[in-house]
Formats: sequence, structure tokens, C-alpha cells
Amino acid sequence: MTPESDDRLPMSADERHRAILARVEADGTVSVRELAESLGVAAVTLRVDVRELARRGLVNRVHGAVTRVAPAARMPSAASAPEASLGWANGPSVASVAPFPASASTASALSGTLSHLPVAESPAAVAGSVAGSVAGSVAGLGDGAAGRTIGMVVPHASYYYPTVVRGAREVADALGARLVLGVSQNDVKEERALVRRLLDSGVDGLVVATRLDPQRSPETQSWLRSIPVPVVLVERRAGWESGTVEHVATDHERGAYDAIAHLAALGHRQIGLVQLATITAPRLRTGYEAALAGLGLTRPEGFPQEITDESPAELERIAEAVTRKVREGSLDALLVHHDAVALPLVSHLRRLDVDVPGDLAVVAYDDELAALGDPPLTAVAPPREGVGATAVWTLIERLREPSAPGRHVLLRPTLNVRQSCGAERAVADHRPADGDGSPPAPFPSGESAAPDAPQQRVGS
Repeated sequence: MTPESDDRLPMSADERHRAILARVEADGTVSVRELAESLGVAAVTLRVDVRELARRGLVNRVHGAVTRVAPAARMPSAASAPEASLGWANGPSVASVAPFPASASTASALSGTLSHLPVAESPAAVAGSVAGSVAGSVAGLGDGAAGRTIGMVVPHASYYYPTVVRGAREVADALGARLVLGVSQNDVKEERALVRRLLDSGVDGLVVATRLDPQRSPETQSWLRSIPVPVVLVERRAGWESGTVEHVATDHERGAYDAIAHLAALGHRQIGLVQLATITAPRLRTGYEAALAGLGLTRPEGFPQEITDESPAELERIAEAVTRKVREGSLDALLVHHDAVALPLVSHLRRLDVDVPGDLAVVAYDDELAALGDPPLTAVAPPREGVGATAVWTLIERLREPSAPGRHVLLRPTLNVRQSCGAERAVADHRPADGDGSPPAPFPSGESAAPDAPQQRVGS
């Protein structure tokens, strides 16, 4: 019902906030447009409300939508616990993250990922309820962690990394450490300035996602070696000359491989890759090409396609190229990195009369927004929260055992199957028997291609 046709008085801000929280709590994820329409307010008003709720830690903001925060992971309001809000320190680029209860999802993931680490004590059990805390599960893991200060620097705070930070924050809190966050805005100079500021403030160690890939930047490796405290890279990998730097990252090669194997299991044989030019892109290409080779598939001509930005013109160019290949019969499936590319690309394809998944199966990579697509997109989901949690735990263990072997940890992503890959339309002929050397059978819609707890590879 629109405001013009409704005789009720306009809702107050508090009433809107309660209504938004109730809807998000019930549905998990709701688009801003849908919320605005249901409450009878302008979209700009709704965005202001969402921004305020996100500031309080009551919801998560994603592009065009609002998502639920696990109940036990919600920050208390500023009124009830001022110390739990984000307080800016040393300028607007560094925030001090105060303690708050941990979510059951992080606790579960932490239990799974840490159970394989070749170090002191791994948690044998984790609190099973949302109201529980990671603290009881990781007690003893970080002897001497209480009172430690950990600096964390990430490239941005609008996409992907908020969940990584949440995992880091929960474990730091459970171990009694303080986390201080800096956001570099994808700027190398700002990144270095933040690290200097954190070092000057007396941090005991650093968790860093560098702007440049250390494995491809000798200068970044040299800089990392010069840092006088232990460093754990998050969603980056140490290079040959990175010294004692450790890392915890997503196994993106495996994520791409699993996506291609799933599409092949559904009967697709002409599978392309479209990827945004990021640090992740070369790893996706490696997994993509390994899957094609392992499955005996041929790379479609003109693929992989790499795009430099998410502009409408660039997306239209890719959509037209993909449409030509579909019409020629030389492309029947596509892996797209990342969600912010996949969603508008699918919209462009539909305007060009390409049916997804009828004419073209699509799998997105990142799973930040994919579930909101029309159709909902099958997507590879990196274990972002687990990466952040494991990175902080790794750093605490380094501080606790300085002479222990270094750890290079890769966590395996999950494939979340939805409508865009055509799994619901698959016939029995596309499900080869196990053990015959064929690709694995596709997973039923809504199921996961990996266990609940991210798998990992550990090396020194």
C-alpha cells in the first residue's frame, strides 16, 4: 500500500527500524526496494534507516540489500554498551574493534578448520547454540593472548572483507585480544601509512590483506620482511622472498575447479570464464584450466574473458560476446567472477534473449549477492569468516610459539547450488556413476558441494 492510499500516520524512525529488523530477521536477506515498498517510504529514507542499523551492528549492508546478523554476533547498542561500538582511533582510517559475543557459524567453522592444524591444542567441541560463545571452545588455544593487540589492514570495507573482519574479530575477542582495524582504500601508500601507525601504537602482530599480490610484487615482499612484528597475510599468499610471513587464504583454484566440475556433471561441455581483473583472477584461471584439462574439455575460443571494470559499457560488451557464442553453439555454461559482475551480466543477457539457465548455465564466484539474482545464482562461496578467524588464531599461535614452523593455510570454498546452473533441470543421464572416472554427480538444489566446515591445506 502506498502512502497516498494509506490513512495511517507515517511511521516514526523507531517504528521503521523495528519493522526492518523484524523483516530481515524473518527473511534473512531483503532488497532495499522491497523494504521501501512494504513500509511505504522512499528508498532514500530506507537507506538512511539501514545505514543507521548497520552502524549499530544490527544488520549487514550489501549492494541493494540488507542481510541478517547472527543474533549472538550483534553488537550491543551504543546506549547499552558504548564500549562495544566502533570507535575511530588515530584518524578516520583506523577503527578499534571492541569485544562482542561470537556467532555459532564462526564457532562451527573454527572448530572444523582448526582441528587439522599441527599446533598445540585444537578445540574438541564448539558451543552449538547461537547464544554460545567461541570463548569456551578456544580456551587454551592462545595462552598469553589476553591483553595482546592485533593490527588488521584490509583494502576496503564495502564488499567481501566485512565478513573476513567479523571472523577475525570474534576469535580475537574470544582469546581476550584487542583488534584494531585499518582500511587502506586500495591505496599502497595508505596501506603502508596505516601499518606504520599501528606499529607506532605498539601492536603485537599484524593481519594484512596487501594491495598488491606479494607473489607477484618483489617490493611488497621486501616491505613485508621489514616489518618487525609477526605478520599473517589474509586472502593473500606469501611469496618466495616474504621471509617468515604466514598466510591464510581461500583456495580459489579449487573453487574454480569445483564449479567447472559441477557444470560438467550437468552435461555442459563448452564452459567459459569471465573474470574481473583482480588478485584473485590468475588463481581462478589456474583452477579453470586445470578442470578443463582434467575433465577432457576444450576451452571455448575467446575465453577466459577478463574485464577491467564493472561499467555498463564493459558489461554490455561481454554480454554481446557471450550471446554470439551461445547462438553459435560454442558456449553453454559460464563461470563469472564476481557477483557484482554476474548479476548485471545476467540482466544484460536476458535483454539479449539469452535464457539462464535454459540457453546458458551460470555460476557466480563470491556468493555475496548471488542469492538475490533472478534467477538466484549458483555460486562459489569463499569461507570469508573462517579465513579471518583462522588468520587471527594463527597470529596468536605465532606470538605464543615464536619458533614453531610457519603456516601457509588454504581453506576450501563451498559451492552453493541454486537455479542458474540448471541443476533442477538435469536428467539422470547427466549423473554418472561414482568411480568411473567421470565428473561427480551434481548436488541437489540448495545443497553444498563441500562440508559445512571449510576444508584446508596446510604447509610450512
